[in-house]
Amino acid sequence: MKTHILSLSRDLLDDQYAVRLKTDGYSMYPLLRPGDTIYIERISFQALPIGSIVVFKRGERWVAHRLIRKDHWAGHSMGYTQGDSCIKLDEAVTEANYIGRVMARKRGNQPAMPLQPGAYGRFMVHNRPWPHYPLHFLVKAVRKWRRLVRIVDQRFFG
Repeated sequence: MKTHILSLSRDLLDDQYAVRLKTDGYSMYPLLRPGDTIYIERISFQALPIGSIVVFKRGERWVAHRLIRKDHWAGHSMGYTQGDSCIKLDEAVTEANYIGRVMARKRGNQPAMPLQPGAYGRFMVHNRPWPHYPLHFLVKAVRKWRRLVRIVDQRFFG
């Protein structure tokens, strides 16, 4: 049943209609939560701005993750995505498994909120992984401490 819904949704997107689907994972938490409704539109793969949330096919599932980087290799466009609360980058997204872009999110009885790749999207692209991982803070603190020790050492000891 779910495969038929995704197939129908893909056909609608290919015909330039927008579709809405429910989310069921935590990979984009806190922006997207299980049960949120996302509105997906089809725009060309080349026109996707960095920081936007793209939907792509992985196996039989559709995944919505943030576009981190785009590359062109041997005449093919590839995008690299990552969930806001995930540590690793996903496998490359190509035009073949690209579905569309998330244009809005609706949570409960709240009105739909547009999701444009503005300041929040740029922040998430440049501040991966999502900073609630304690190791991330520890690594940053150690790097700052080493930098400070080098500066003091150069200024006072030569």
